[in-house]
This record gives sequence, C-alpha cells and structure tokens, in this order.
Amino acid sequence: MQRYPEAETAYRKALSITERAFDYRNLGDVLRRQERYEESISSYTKALELDTDYSDVRYELGWTYACYLKPPNYAAAREVFESCLERNDSDPEAFYGFACIDSLQNNFEASLTHLQRAIEIDPSYRDRAKNDTDFDPIRHDPRFQALLNP
Repeated sequence: MQRYPEAETAYRKALSITERAFDYRNLGDVLRRQERYEESISSYTKALELDTDYSDVRYELGWTYACYLKPPNYAAAREVFESCLERNDSDPEAFYGFACIDSLQNNFEASLTHLQRAIEIDPSYRDRAKNDTDFDPIRHDPRFQALLNP
C-alpha cells in the first residue's frame, strides 16, 4: 500500500520544525511519486540550497527534468548533470544521464560516447542500459549492442 499523502504530511511537519536537506529530498521523492513534478523540483532545489554536495538529490532533480516532467526539460536536466561533472569529472551517473538525454533527442553519437564513458567508470551501467527504454532510439545500432555485449 502506498501512503504518499501521509508521508508528505510527515515530511512537511518535520521541515516545519527544522529544515534538513534529507527531508527535502525525501519530500521531493514523495511528490514525484504522486506525479507532482514541479513541486518535487522545488523540494529537490531546496535540498541543494541546504547541502550543495548532496549528489543523490542532483541525480533525482536531473531525472525529474528529463524523464518525469511533461514535456521534458532537457536543457535543465543537462545543467544538473553538468553540475555533477563539475563536482566529479568521473561521475558515471552524470555521463549516463547525458547518454539517455542524447538518445531521446536523437543525438546518437553523443549518446554512445557518454554511455561508453559511464560504462568505463562503472561497468554496472552496462546492465542498466540493457533495459532502459531511453535507449530505444539506438537499441538496434550495432555500436550500442557492442557496448552492451563486449
């Protein structure tokens, strides 16, 4: 049973007592699961204001812009993933995020380059990409298949 309204109430109550990045992140997750994407973006943004190094929040914010918001805001998602790379130039999640966005925007060369970099840093991204629908536009490209099945 999903009790998102109750969880939202609990996080808002906790935040009324003391503002913590952790609670804003969790509130953002709860709002996103309720398909309240603009509110989740605001919550993630507030979490980052309180803790600029909270990388998991950056990822959630980037994915919300790219995958949940309708229509997607790829430019904002790119900015978020770029901010991840500014903090860590070997961040596989950021490279994976770029790969997904590039695939969805039919920028296949860039997608393959970013995906290859993510896999070089962390080979577990190979398995993740195998079932990720963001790669459907390039799924049958032999170069994509070569990355997944070396």
